[in-house]
Amino acid sequence: MRESSRHTPRLWVLLTRTVEYLRLHGLIGTLRRIVFCIDKGIHSRPYPKSTPMPPEHVLHLQPGELVQIKSEEEVRQTLDSANRSCGLGFMEGMSQHCGKTYSVYKPVRTIILEGTGEVRRMKNTVLLEGVICDGERLGCDRSCFYFWKESWLKRVPSNASSGDQ
Repeated sequence: MRESSRHTPRLWVLLTRTVEYLRLHGLIGTLRRIVFCIDKGIHSRPYPKSTPMPPEHVLHLQPGELVQIKSEEEVRQTLDSANRSCGLGFMEGMSQHCGKTYSVYKPVRTIILEGTGEVRRMKNTVLLEGVICDGERLGCDRSCFYFWKESWLKRVPSNASSGDQ
């Protein structure tokens, strides 16, 4: 039991990931990935700290609650020049859901970035039932959930019906 909670050295993690990447993508794919990571590390700036969400935008939503997505104009008022709210981007395909009512699927507290394996914590963010990216604009077939900031949503009384309204 004690052995499993031991700290894994960073170099070992890097070597294991490299071997796995070699197995999946071959030598050229792995070298391409290493060069990309090194280049990104050299040219990247630290991710800017975002301003905290105002308390009136924190809804503490729970699974099953009904919410209405604010109008696109209201959502845009919460975004910065990079089209983000507290670091989370409002994607182009999300605007088609503005003004509609959905049920909260679940709150999002942590995510793992696929490219780096980095774990990020998220606040005041939820997934909505049936609201997924169609990937049309990106040429992607994954059908991922959109992440919704609570500042983009309004709580709806529970006697209202869920779905497109």
